[in-house]
Amino acid sequence: MVLTLLLIIWRSGSRNLSIDICLVSINTHLREDLYAC
Repeated sequence: MVLTLLLIIWRSGSRNLSIDICLVSINTHLREDLYAC
């Protein structure tokens, strides 16, 4: 789930947004999304 979002954002070319989403997902699901990022 998180990986697909990151791929979509990478296609947009926005690295800052991908980092923000990683931080948000880490805050929501500490362990799972930490590995996803």
